[in-house]
Amino acid sequence: MTDNNGSNWVYHNNRLLWLVLLIISKGCCIDWNSAIIATRDEEIAAHTDRLYKYFGQKVDDGSLFRTQQQMQQLIGDFKDVDRQRIRNHNFTAMTNWLKEYAKSYPKITTLYTAGQSSENRNLWVMVISKSPQQHQIGVPEFKYVGNMHGDEVVGRECLLYLIAVLCENYGKNKFITHMVDKTRIHIMPSMNPDGYEYAVRFQQKFPSIKIRGNAHNVDLNRNFPAKFEAHKEDGGMGLQQETKVVMQWLQEHPFVLSANFHGGSLVANYPYDDSATGKDGVYAESPDDKLFVALAYTYARAHENMWKTGRRCGLGINGDDFYNGITNGNGWYHLAGGMQDWQYFHTNCLEITIEMGCIKFPDDSILPKLWDEHKFALLAYMTFVERGIRGFIVDENGDPVKDAVVSVPKGKNITSTTDGEYWRVLVPGKYNVTDGSWLEGSYYYLFKMLRFISIRAQFSTAEDVPCTRTIGEEIQLGVKRRFQPQNNRELRFWGINGGMQVHNVGRIWGGQEMEKQEVLGNCEEFDIKLNGILGEHIRGNGSIQLAVIGIDDFGKTVLESLANETCTENPLFSNLFFTSTLFMLPEFTVNSSLGLQSHQAVVILRKGYATTSIYSRYGNKPDGFHQKEFDQSLKKVFSQDAPVCVDELPKEKVSSIVAKISQKKMFVLDVPLGCSDFILNKYMAAIAAILQTVAGFYSPPRDHVTEFSVVPSANPGDHFLPSEMVMATSAGLERIEKEHCGEEINIGSLKVVRMGVKNGPATLVMAIEKKTETLLYELMTSYCDSEKSNPVVGKIVNSSALILVPAIPNTQTDCHDYLNIIAFEGMIRSVVTKFPLIDYVILLATGGMKVRYLDVSGKKIAKHLALAYSSKHAIMNVELPEICSNAEPRPSLDTVQWSETEPKIPDTLLVQAACCYEQSGSGHLLKENSASITEVLEQRTQGVMGKISSCNGVPIEPPVTVSVEKISRSYNTVVSGFYFMDLPIGTHKVTIRKKNYHPVVFHVKVRNLILHF
Repeated sequence: MTDNNGSNWVYHNNRLLWLVLLIISKGCCIDWNSAIIATRDEEIAAHTDRLYKYFGQKVDDGSLFRTQQQMQQLIGDFKDVDRQRIRNHNFTAMTNWLKEYAKSYPKITTLYTAGQSSENRNLWVMVISKSPQQHQIGVPEFKYVGNMHGDEVVGRECLLYLIAVLCENYGKNKFITHMVDKTRIHIMPSMNPDGYEYAVRFQQKFPSIKIRGNAHNVDLNRNFPAKFEAHKEDGGMGLQQETKVVMQWLQEHPFVLSANFHGGSLVANYPYDDSATGKDGVYAESPDDKLFVALAYTYARAHENMWKTGRRCGLGINGDDFYNGITNGNGWYHLAGGMQDWQYFHTNCLEITIEMGCIKFPDDSILPKLWDEHKFALLAYMTFVERGIRGFIVDENGDPVKDAVVSVPKGKNITSTTDGEYWRVLVPGKYNVTDGSWLEGSYYYLFKMLRFISIRAQFSTAEDVPCTRTIGEEIQLGVKRRFQPQNNRELRFWGINGGMQVHNVGRIWGGQEMEKQEVLGNCEEFDIKLNGILGEHIRGNGSIQLAVIGIDDFGKTVLESLANETCTENPLFSNLFFTSTLFMLPEFTVNSSLGLQSHQAVVILRKGYATTSIYSRYGNKPDGFHQKEFDQSLKKVFSQDAPVCVDELPKEKVSSIVAKISQKKMFVLDVPLGCSDFILNKYMAAIAAILQTVAGFYSPPRDHVTEFSVVPSANPGDHFLPSEMVMATSAGLERIEKEHCGEEINIGSLKVVRMGVKNGPATLVMAIEKKTETLLYELMTSYCDSEKSNPVVGKIVNSSALILVPAIPNTQTDCHDYLNIIAFEGMIRSVVTKFPLIDYVILLATGGMKVRYLDVSGKKIAKHLALAYSSKHAIMNVELPEICSNAEPRPSLDTVQWSETEPKIPDTLLVQAACCYEQSGSGHLLKENSASITEVLEQRTQGVMGKISSCNGVPIEPPVTVSVEKISRSYNTVVSGFYFMDLPIGTHKVTIRKKNYHPVVFHVKVRNLILHF
């Protein structure tokens, strides 16, 4: 408004509005922050509404709807938004915020614009996902939309803060990492950026004037095509630019679930907003009414106050009453042309509308409290995207079917995507799920849905739940043909659920065959039983498409075991499932659905002589595949125990099977697995290496990152052949114990391997990252192999105790630098308590190419051993800055920082053995570090040790003081009758003292070995 008349009109009307507001305020007894208190009549009515009608006692028992406190406990500790940053952000500040996080977290984010507003401002969308750049087959798409009305800004701000929480806690918080890994999250903080800028201007000059509309003063939530043409409101007479952009955006992405954020009240609103009556206060039930009630209450219950019954906000003389914090849209007031109704009719997406609070445009001081009230509800609602069924629809050739209609009783139909995907959010119950594509013939699938508390999907507080534990209700899956398929075109469903029924037939554990049974696994992927036969399994959701099939009984046994072992997270396969989607078919039949997608490679497993065969119609063998070397490795694993092995399936039979499955550009590899007995750990390690080798042919090179960046560390199978994989994982422990090289001991949740002598200088070596686990496993097996042939290794093993921890619980999968090692103090102390002779610790990590030492004893040996390590390393040079530094230079050798308190652990060496940006896996680490580790362990055997006993041979109880003249060093024994002291080369005078005993004095001459007395 540019002329004076316009300005005067606004001013006078503004005064009038202020007068009206003051009158209302005098007559109203509650404000935005008042407690919500229900009357007795309201409480009674709330317990008879649709929420309780649909869900009964489950409303309150915590099994379906989590409170804010339960969500807080479920999520655990996480880094929240810096309080100093919680404030209102205009368009420029919002854009800067989004670009900041897109730049800081490029691995999990991408920032794009859905289009421009009426005044050419970007409608920014931030994607947060493990695959942010593009849709990942089978992964659901979720969205949040804020600031549809210009002056309703709480949603806009909370979505910015949510972006910060998701990014900053990825890889650090289990719940948040899971959500980002398993969902592609789109966040549009502002659908109406023009309206916001107008609202800011008027908010400053005329606080009482409300700016809901866009630059043309059109209410965008009345601007979508209305269900009933006669109900069009003023905002629905012509599609606005923002509406067109969002409509196109909604149809371009396979969104499954959404919420749209408004302000002015405190309630979760669900469809329909419009009804045939066109009147306020009339309940307008959608086919998915029960589901929408659950969606709305999921958000409301996790909010601090929204779920409460009673009046709030003082919007009217008697306040605004809601039962249980939810409302049907038209049951509240009639609205035509709203986004949630249009979306329900024209897309697969289900959306509710959240009224974020009583104040539409709060000042900065109120925002922190509002964020605290909403943050757990935002995360709780997102979990609903995993509830229900999901899968693919294919024809008889395995090709995906687009636009097939998937329907359930009492619910809207959804259609499959271009890739045949479907997702159907559902609440617990029994459903007939029907494919109703263009065929007259279709299949019925009877699902009895899981209660949505599956461990993996919802992160139950229970830990280490085995696959044999039943969670919730079993799924019953049957198939009935309704009509004969026409034109020989047959459609099939692949069902996915967060916890479907897994049939572990003849599962073998530790060489013992278990009784055949049906159990419910915690599989995040799907395992489906068709016509009573266990069929396909899918694991992982990476971009590389692999398939592995069994074509005989032995291959079936191996793959059923593989499916069972990967039912819960398995470290052997973590990297494979991060980069790849693996389709497993234990028993191949002509009707198998292998052609679901154009797999890049198929691996065939069967019994037979361990020599691979390549099948490729188009000569597309990967360049990096060295078949001769690969076969030699297979023979080491599978032919040692059974050197005589005859193929039970002739090559012609294998070729005929390949002809039925092979597609253009598909690489098919036949891998016979020998004729030896099936040993679970060995076979799983070998299979992991086989599949990771094949996946590696299709893996893009990794980006370079700084040392503090978070990138997935390499899995043991990243660059290992099958025989090396057995050596480099826990599968090798069986041979170590069999060869009497070491003994496995459990200390709480820690698995420890002791090698060497019982009493001797004891060194704890611990891998504290996923990537260095392989280094320590390989070191153990190499020491076991070379103990007799390598004199240095023989001296170490026969003169000292090696306490080895190859893997720690909840090990780190992210590569980063270390400011300190305080986090590992507790684990170190628990091992030292079990093995009190430990007086030196080596921690194996990555995040640089350097060593750091902690000199707790003050004997200066810690620095000496750090120098010894670096001097034998293939790459480290203490005279130069470490080679991984791509920012400020850092020394290759330095001390470890500690807190102000005294460390209660022995002298410690932190070895950082690889840069974060290395593109190689972990197979090179032993070669680069073996000489260094061996040098340090050999130097640890330099000194004097012996027994201390009374004249009658009884060991003397500690403490006994052993001191050395000239070097002013003393040592108190910790084990009855034994002492060890590291000493430099030369002649030393040693004195042993014990209260009430005469001292013993003797001289020793130390060379480069331990002297025994």
